[in-house]
Amino acid sequence: MMRALAVGKSCECRLPAQMKSWIVILPMLAFACERPAIAGLETSYRAQVQAREAEVAARVGGRIKRVDVHDHQVVAQGAPLIELDDDELRARVTAAQADLAARLSELQQAEAAVTTAPANHVDLEQAGLELARARAAQAQAVLELAQHDLAHATITAEIGGTITLRPVAPGQRIEPQQSLGTIVDADGAWVDAFFQETQIAPIKVGQEADVVIDENITLRGAVDDIDREGAALVHAVVDGDKPAGRVGVRVKIKLAKLRRPAHLWPGMSARVDIHTR
Repeated sequence: MMRALAVGKSCECRLPAQMKSWIVILPMLAFACERPAIAGLETSYRAQVQAREAEVAARVGGRIKRVDVHDHQVVAQGAPLIELDDDELRARVTAAQADLAARLSELQQAEAAVTTAPANHVDLEQAGLELARARAAQAQAVLELAQHDLAHATITAEIGGTITLRPVAPGQRIEPQQSLGTIVDADGAWVDAFFQETQIAPIKVGQEADVVIDENITLRGAVDDIDREGAALVHAVVDGDKPAGRVGVRVKIKLAKLRRPAHLWPGMSARVDIHTR
């Protein structure tokens, strides 16, 4: 029986005249015909573009001073994205430095008191010394935290890629760990294709592969990994309510860096043809 798979592009399926009355045309839905098996070629219609992603999030809270990027901009790793008003953070550092200086002075006095105390007062002065040490250590920790927060007043890109920003603007106050967007490294994209067990025997790492996106864009790649265990984890997502075992093995296709379309994005569906000869 001829099968069809929804992919968002129309194609012409040549059927006998007596079968044409069985076809129901659905608006806004097109079908691509699964072609018959070709010697030396293993095909999967269950493939999806994947890419490394990193969340853009604030490590400290504060008021936004400046937004240095716009939505869908390509950014380099480490590039500044959003700057927070650091006046309050700098004030915290200054106050913490002053408090630490005071605690260190107290510690010095306590140490001197121990060395000069009469024998019957040594235990008392020793207790005061321990308290002074604890206060100095606490003041040091407060200073280090304030310095850490000041150093992260500018939110930078963890990876290079294309950024998708949530609505943010100068003057807006954000909280620690608040998500502000996502960066996708489309240049490092790959494709996960799922094959049946009966197709896997001739597939080897290093074999060339064609990745067809939207039925009119073909990218070149090669088999990078064959994972028999990975398929079970995504079975429900890829195969929906189809019988168990319909998808058996995940094959990772590493894409060549040349001639990649600008709109290549994680989640896009694809057809993968692996050349096994």
